[in-house]
Amino acid sequence: MIRRIRNARLAGPEGGRLVDVEIEGGRIAAVRPARPGAAGGRAGGSAGGAPGREEELELEGLLLAPGFLDPHVHGAVGADFGSGQEEQIHRILAYLPKWGVTGCLATLRTASPERLRSAVEALGAYVQRPGEAALLGIHLEGPFLSPEAAGAQDRAELRLPDALEFRRLLEASNGRLCMITLAPELPGARELIRMAAAAGVQVAMGHSAATWEEALAGLEAGAIHVTHLFNGMRPWHHRDPGLAGLALADPRLTVHLIADGQHLHPGAVRAAWNATRAAAGRGPRLALMSDAMEATGLGDGLYVRANGQRITVRDGVARLEGGTLAGGTATLGHAVERLVAWGLPLDEAVEAAGAVIAPHLGCGRSRGRVAPGYLADLVALDERGRIRRVLLGGELVHRHGDVHGGEPGAGAGGRRGASGAAAAQRGGGEP
Repeated sequence: MIRRIRNARLAGPEGGRLVDVEIEGGRIAAVRPARPGAAGGRAGGSAGGAPGREEELELEGLLLAPGFLDPHVHGAVGADFGSGQEEQIHRILAYLPKWGVTGCLATLRTASPERLRSAVEALGAYVQRPGEAALLGIHLEGPFLSPEAAGAQDRAELRLPDALEFRRLLEASNGRLCMITLAPELPGARELIRMAAAAGVQVAMGHSAATWEEALAGLEAGAIHVTHLFNGMRPWHHRDPGLAGLALADPRLTVHLIADGQHLHPGAVRAAWNATRAAAGRGPRLALMSDAMEATGLGDGLYVRANGQRITVRDGVARLEGGTLAGGTATLGHAVERLVAWGLPLDEAVEAAGAVIAPHLGCGRSRGRVAPGYLADLVALDERGRIRRVLLGGELVHRHGDVHGGEPGAGAGGRRGASGAAAAQRGGGEP
C-alpha cells in the first residue's frame, strides 16, 4: 500500500508546482508542497519490485491525475458486458486499470428485450472484486435508436421508445442504470427522456438523424449528453447543423468523443475541443469515451458476436463486413496519449478523461480530483501522456517502464497480446 507520493505535478493553473500526497485508508488524506530535497525512490525510478508492496512512490515530477472514467465501454480482452456472464464482466474490469481506467459505465448495445434484461440483471447484481475498475453503472446504448444512424447496432432489434420496457430495465438494474442513449426524433422519445430524467437516469442523444430542432427538443425535455460526437448522427452542415451542431453550440450539453485516430480526423477533434473548452461561467464539457469492444487488448482477427455479426479487426480498426466501424479497440489511456501527440495540452486531456464526466456518474465528490477526501485511484503520466503508474485505492497495481523512459504505451488500440490467429480461434467476444 502506498502511503506517500513524492514530487508529483498536479494538473491545473498551478500545475508547475510539485506536491507530496498522503494516502490513508484508500483515500487522499493531504496534498502538500513537496519537501525540498526529499526523494523516496523506493517505488519510482526503478522498474523492479512488485506493485502494491511499497509505502512510498517517487514520481520525479510526473503529472499525477485522477483515474480515468470511461462512460462508454462495451468490452475488452475477448469479453463483452452484454454477455451477462460474471467471468466476462470480471475480465473487462480487471483489464481496464492497466491503461489508467479506474471506473466505467458498462455499455450495452441494442439486443432483444430478453437478452438486454438478462445483461442488465447480471450487471445489477455484480459484486466488485479487488483490483478491478469500479463498475459505476450501466449505460444502455439503445434499443431506441434511429435505423438511419444505426452504425454497428443490430438493426433488426431497434425499436421505438417504450416506457414499459424502460421501466422493466430500470427495475432489473438494481439501481445501477445510469445512462441511456436514444434518438430524440423518434416518436415517444421526448416522453421517455422526461421519464428517464425523473427517475435519475441521464439521457444522451446519439445514433440519431435529428435535425437541430429535434435535438433541441430532446435537450429541453431533459437530455444532457451527446454520444460519440460526429459518429452515428446527421453530418454537420451550415444550413442543417443537426445534433452535431447543437452539441458544439449549446453549453448545456456534455459532449462525448472518441479520440482513437480512427473514428474522427484529428482536425475534427481539435474543432470540437475548441468549441467545448471552458468559458466564462462554465467549465469544459468534452468527455473522452472509448467505445471499446471485445477485441481491445487482444489484436487483429475475426470476432463473432452472439447476434451473428462478424467483425474483422485489421491494424487495430474494427469493422463489420460492410465496412462500418464496429466500435473502438483503444482505451482512454491510449486516447490521452493521442491527444497530446496531436498538440493538445496534457492537463486538459486528463481532465477530459475523468474530471469532466465524474459529476455525471454520481461520483463527483469521490473521483475526478487529486484532493483530500477523494479516492486514491490515481494515474501518473509523463509529458507525452504515456501512463507510468496506476493506483487503485492507494495500491500500486500497474507499472509501465521507468518513470522517464522505458516502454511507451500501446498508442494504437491495444494491439499488444494475442495474435490475430489466436483471437480468431477464441471465436471473438462471446462464446
